[in-house]
Amino acid sequence: MAAFSYGLTALVAMVVMALFFNSFGMMIKRSLRKLYDGPGEAVTDVFALFIEHGTMILTPEILATLLIGGFAGGLITEFFGRRFS
Repeated sequence: MAAFSYGLTALVAMVVMALFFNSFGMMIKRSLRKLYDGPGEAVTDVFALFIEHGTMILTPEILATLLIGGFAGGLITEFFGRRFS
């Protein structure tokens, strides 16, 4: 059960960080094109982009791939943790 917990924790952390960094990068691109009136609007748009991109990955295929990969990664981590510790 711990292996699934490790995998799920890593999955959530990875997805949240990937969404944030992708949204931040898009905000930088848009700010270099001068699409924002000020820094407050740019920072607010990071979170809007985060939500927008988050809804785009809510398809069954992507969610299934993420869950299976997270559980597999957790099982592999648990296996090597028991074997080499």
